[in-house]
Amino acid sequence: MRAHTYFCFLLATVVVGVAATAGTALADDPDIAPEDVRAKALAEPGEKEGFEGSLKLGATASLQHSDSVVGQVDGVTFQFGLVLDGAANLYAKQHAWENTLKIQHTQTKTPQIERFVMTLDNLEIMSLYTYRLSNPKWLGPYARLRFQTAIFEGFDVKADDTTVVRTPVEGTATTETVPAQDVISLTGYFEPIRLIESVGLFANPVEKPEITVKSKLGVGAEHIIVGTGYTIADDADTPELELKQLDDSTQIGGELEVEANGKVKDKLLSWNAKVRLFYPFYSSSDEYSGVDAMTTEFEAGFSLRLAEWASLDYVLSVKRIPLILDEWQIQNGLLFTAGFTLI
Repeated sequence: MRAHTYFCFLLATVVVGVAATAGTALADDPDIAPEDVRAKALAEPGEKEGFEGSLKLGATASLQHSDSVVGQVDGVTFQFGLVLDGAANLYAKQHAWENTLKIQHTQTKTPQIERFVMTLDNLEIMSLYTYRLSNPKWLGPYARLRFQTAIFEGFDVKADDTTVVRTPVEGTATTETVPAQDVISLTGYFEPIRLIESVGLFANPVEKPEITVKSKLGVGAEHIIVGTGYTIADDADTPELELKQLDDSTQIGGELEVEANGKVKDKLLSWNAKVRLFYPFYSSSDEYSGVDAMTTEFEAGFSLRLAEWASLDYVLSVKRIPLILDEWQIQNGLLFTAGFTLI
């Protein structure tokens, strides 16, 4: 839980205590307390009221040097990355409007490749509205909008001369030979874009610091918007590098998401896991159907707090989005992160 959240909770607790001591006068006389303070004092225990905002910046880095080590290439492997997390949330009794911003970017330099290569580039914006029922309070409707893309141009670099075969959406395939260490262009800025809208019911049956369980079941639409970008669709049985051009698409279907997170060891260790399934009932592309067209996303990780500003983090991302790439995309890493609270 962010420091700002702790502050709001502490403030609400103090106000409730003062209100109980002073009797009903605080609630009845608007001149005694400001309206926002009165709202927090009259809120039920644990119920959030008002605005919460935060902005955190994190930096990661690793350095490794090898010289005459069996099975390894001599040289320096260097990696650095930036993570920006932001939130702007508004709570009013049973209503909640939560907005998040996440930017992740990582560059890696290895002995085989002369230049830095982008190994992670992600921009995600999410806006979620929920309405908690009076009984049970952990159940209600939701509406969510999610925007995801890469910020910078995407490319690949090979240590040897490579024959590249590009297959466009329309037309015939082209072949070119790209010299070693030269850039093989894949996508442009902000390509591809995933835009996801969904509505349905949420259920948060467990909400404790030790463990929180959240789930969502609904229907929605997922749009993939591309320019002229390509994705790697390499056939391991051929010496060439095959690239497939991306195409715009729209799907409508059912969404299921289950998320769990918690903190242990006096909140020094935190963990999280989330799985999302999207099964399309309609697709503008006839390339895949049934289970083969289903989008699957899984994220997990843990964070060990070493200091107020430093942590050791493990992150895992496994996803399959057939209309972008019909392969399992897997990313994981163990990172030392230095974090700074900007807001």
